[in-house]
Amino acid sequence: MGLFSSKEEKFQKAFNEGMDFYHQKEYGESIQEFKKALDYKDDSVECLYFLGSSYFRRDDKENALLILRKALKLEPQYSEFFEKEGMEYYDNGDYEEAKLVFEEGLLVTQNESLIAAYANILSVVGELEEAIKILTKLLKTAKDKKSIYLDLAFCYTELADKTKALQYFSKAHKLDPENTNILNNIGLLYARNDQYDEAIKIFNKAVELDPDDALIHHNIGNIYFSIGKFTDAEREYSKAIEIDPSFEGETNLKGIEDFNTGKYSDEEEELIKLTQTSENKAEQFNSLGLFYFNKGKVDMSIESFKKALGIVSDYAVCYSNLGYAYAEQGLYFKALQALKDAIKILPESAYLHNKLAIFYEKQGKFEEADKEFESSAKFDPHYGNTFYLTGLLWESRGFIKQAQRFFDKFIRFGIDQNMKAIAEQKLANINILLKQKRAKQPEKIEEGDE
Repeated sequence: MGLFSSKEEKFQKAFNEGMDFYHQKEYGESIQEFKKALDYKDDSVECLYFLGSSYFRRDDKENALLILRKALKLEPQYSEFFEKEGMEYYDNGDYEEAKLVFEEGLLVTQNESLIAAYANILSVVGELEEAIKILTKLLKTAKDKKSIYLDLAFCYTELADKTKALQYFSKAHKLDPENTNILNNIGLLYARNDQYDEAIKIFNKAVELDPDDALIHHNIGNIYFSIGKFTDAEREYSKAIEIDPSFEGETNLKGIEDFNTGKYSDEEEELIKLTQTSENKAEQFNSLGLFYFNKGKVDMSIESFKKALGIVSDYAVCYSNLGYAYAEQGLYFKALQALKDAIKILPESAYLHNKLAIFYEKQGKFEEADKEFESSAKFDPHYGNTFYLTGLLWESRGFIKQAQRFFDKFIRFGIDQNMKAIAEQKLANINILLKQKRAKQPEKIEEGDE
């Protein structure tokens, strides 16, 4: 090595020191180091980005814009970095960092998906009014209006503005009239406002479209349970479990049994007593929350989960339970935040990633669901292999479309190569069968056609 360090070494040294200051949020110092680094290598897009980001975080948007534009001029594709980097922070539960990265990106590009991602993060952190402004403006140019309508509907649901929420759910439904997930959310909206007759009408429309949607039968059962029609509730819960056995642990069948036998009050009294006397009060409040949840008292379950988290703030499983309770009320963004908060605490928990995946799947967000299913299989291969067994279960019960989806997931995320070959053959056979069924279906006559 010579007496003098090479330009590359000097660049790397200054850049690394800049990154150290950047991660410590000492942005004045990071700016100085990144400037030094650029003296040795003025075309480093990465260094320009972090210099621009440092200016942005010091609220110097003029210099931030100047530097970030220079980075994009050198490498136009770098505009995709903002969304990718922001989503990585978002997926890891670092919402504030995700917000900052999205805002930096929006200084220099008005990419539609970046704007939508920014609105989404605002919704998750509770800045609903600002999210609504952005989404409403985005509607003027958006290609995928259905997703924007749904996000607006979820925002208004959480603001308890039923009229606006229903307006946007209806707009989304008009664009996709056979989407039972949208009808499910409309039904939940009516149920949250105690309009049970209207909710049942909407859920029954969904059943007409897809009699094999277990979630819809489950939600109809919840309504009947809430109004004390236990026989009707048992019928709908049984249908849900018959279609999808995984719903057995989610229904209020045990609650019906306890109400009928008079055990409810005794169990509730004992659990409340334990929250007062036990050394582990957080665990007891979580248990009380699960008790209320399984008895259809979702509001009370939410309060109990919150009390548990007030005692132990890093109680990951309790966050997950809270997320499912919010989901039961149709509060999408609150549910999502709670489920992501659980993963932020235990990022390598296959169980928690699987729970988030199931939540996404029930919302019809299959791309997001698959990402979480992939994570669950990565952290515990057992979860990947269960996709095959679930596919077999659906196939044996005659639910071909569901079997198709799970065999496909096993092929992508499972690890047993011998079973993959069998799954591939099963998937090929199912695809042929579905193609034959579609060919036999009469073509729909569009309105206005002769």
